[in-house]
Amino acid sequence: MAVATSGPGISSSTVTEFLNRISCEGTYMHHDSPTVLRYVLRGFGVLNIVFSLLGAYVAIQTLSSVKFLSNTPDTPIVVQAFYLMTSINLLLLGALAIGGFLLLRSGAHAVEFCNIIFAVEIAYYIMTLLPWWRHGDLSRSLIAASGIGNVGIAPQEVTLYPIVGLVVLNVIRRKIRHCKRLRRPSTHSTAQ
Repeated sequence: MAVATSGPGISSSTVTEFLNRISCEGTYMHHDSPTVLRYVLRGFGVLNIVFSLLGAYVAIQTLSSVKFLSNTPDTPIVVQAFYLMTSINLLLLGALAIGGFLLLRSGAHAVEFCNIIFAVEIAYYIMTLLPWWRHGDLSRSLIAASGIGNVGIAPQEVTLYPIVGLVVLNVIRRKIRHCKRLRRPSTHSTAQ
């Protein structure tokens, strides 16, 4: 963007740099002033914690009332699959809560940490779908266990939260990096 300017010591690159900087003022994250992006990051931190608490509550309630579940000749490992899936759910929910607290603090690596959690959740969800295309006792056991064993992350699956989180958090991170890059002082001096 070329800007014609007149006056001593003002170049078009200086004006362009100034315009780029002020366009990011409302989105640059620093501790002195709250910004829209900071609130969005914190909002996702709160959502992470809410999904974690809700999922953990439902998973623990399911664990305490699973007395009816037993292995059968058609589903020989359904009980073991249920406990494995519930354990994985609780681990993912714990990691999601940690990611939420990191986002609340606006830590430098909070988005990267959440990216890993969301990617693992998406991969895990895809893996739980694979037994539906297979036949046999193992597949029937995994299918039978997945309905109640994955109840902890079910609210996230229904709302597509891991996908939304990946997209939104990375768009925000890109905007923050862009604005930080624009706010850095230039290393070249302007000719007068």
